[in-house]
Amino acid sequence: MSLFFRFGIIHYSRWWNPAKEDQASDRVYRIGQNRAVHIYLPMATHPQFQTFDVILHELLERKRQLSQGTLFPTEQAEVTPKEFLESLQPIGVTDEESSPLTIEDVDKLEPRFFEAFVAALFNKQGYYVVLTPYSGDKGADVIARQRGNETEGLLIQAKHRRQTGGKADRHAVDEILAAKPYYEKEYGTTFQLAVITNREFNKPARRYSHSQQVETYERKELIENLKQYQVTWQDVNKCQFYTN
Repeated sequence: MSLFFRFGIIHYSRWWNPAKEDQASDRVYRIGQNRAVHIYLPMATHPQFQTFDVILHELLERKRQLSQGTLFPTEQAEVTPKEFLESLQPIGVTDEESSPLTIEDVDKLEPRFFEAFVAALFNKQGYYVVLTPYSGDKGADVIARQRGNETEGLLIQAKHRRQTGGKADRHAVDEILAAKPYYEKEYGTTFQLAVITNREFNKPARRYSHSQQVETYERKELIENLKQYQVTWQDVNKCQFYTN
């Protein structure tokens, strides 16, 4: 997210493509600004190791210098998850990070982490998994395709509820139904549809999903799955980078 004001810009979250970031910064000049413009890049730092923000900033600066010195397609200037992972410093894994998550841990997750948890859970079951973009996802959060048979897979909408007793409604089913044509064309895959929540779906949502042949996963299914497929914080963090 970028915030523009009269004499400056704050990039609260970084563009992973320096060309797009520069284009966003240049908007201040396109509205007729002729004074000096200050660009702010808030970053979390630590004295003992490189943080996510610092690693990404250094990768972006290297890509920016490369793009300014050569001619190649803009998309090649984008920092990829693979490049970021290769830049991470190896650090010891804590007991907490390697311990299996409980359903109570899942209840405390933020929505994007819940999507990564769902991806990790299906990854444990032998699926290739991909997280869709956080915005503009067309109604699907996770793409899961069977290893060795990528012509079939699951298209998943994940609905997280923090409150005890909070129930998901049929909106989740509508979203995943709307996403199906786009992703089947994009991947050349026939997708079965699923909606997942850490709580429960209300009765109208259950009836509607059954009539539309959309599989529902609720709290009791997640608990059983967590017993069979142990998911750790390491798994969740890793799946955050499985994006398309």
